[in-house]
Amino acid sequence: MKVLLVFVFFIFCFGDCKIINKAENDITGATFANSRLALFDNKNLFVKSNSMQDLFSFNNPNQTITSAKFIQNGVIVGFDNASVVLINSAKFSQELISPFKTKILEPILSLDFVKDKAIFLSKNHAIVYDFINRIYKSKMTNLNSKIIDSKIDENSVFIVCFDRNLYELNLGDFSINKIANLPNLITKVEVLNNKPLVSMIDGKIWYENQIYEISKNKISAIKVGQNALYFGDSKSNLIISDLNFNVKKEINLKNDEIKEIFVDSSNLLVVMWNRAIYSCDLNQI
Repeated sequence: MKVLLVFVFFIFCFGDCKIINKAENDITGATFANSRLALFDNKNLFVKSNSMQDLFSFNNPNQTITSAKFIQNGVIVGFDNASVVLINSAKFSQELISPFKTKILEPILSLDFVKDKAIFLSKNHAIVYDFINRIYKSKMTNLNSKIIDSKIDENSVFIVCFDRNLYELNLGDFSINKIANLPNLITKVEVLNNKPLVSMIDGKIWYENQIYEISKNKISAIKVGQNALYFGDSKSNLIISDLNFNVKKEINLKNDEIKEIFVDSSNLLVVMWNRAIYSCDLNQI
């Protein structure tokens, strides 16, 4: 019996991380806020509590889910037909924008929120939706490349594209500025001290025109913490560095590529492409 218990411990615990959701079918994305986690694949959205209790699910067999983000009273979901829907239960959804209104026919590739407004990005358009007045405005951005990721910081949106370009979109006047062309394919963008922090497929990151090596593998996730930076890579490694990019610890979770990393109170939630989820004690790692 003792041998069995030790064996189980080493399968399910890695350092100070424990698995809280088993691997199932692959997901295409995840989002987290206020102790709620949403996982989505092409047709389905699954909303869970931070203890992995199922809260509700949503299915749209006619359109492909391309992005999702929590707001206070639900989840905003973007689709490949350029529509965006607010969902707050399995039985209720409200369409915010549609291609019939905007005349934009490109998939919603990224979305985020600032104050009482939401920003939706497609390949060549930016759409700002005002929740109070329930109106929107849009403008051509002419990025001409697939958006890989975006991150809002106050009045700007940092956007990274498949063509290796990093842009800043000003939400006041919709002007767009190319910040840099990176030396390799970009995987994620975050914000550190109001400046873009960009990861690449070769395991390096770009910050303030400097390159830092974090991993030997593709960096697939970034999370900026209060006193540390957390990176996930394609070989299931959770990498912790200080705010100056000095790597302090690396934990191999022996699973799939890390898709997203979220902070939940004193825990770090690490979400894999295959839907496995780990909870890591921030006071220990």
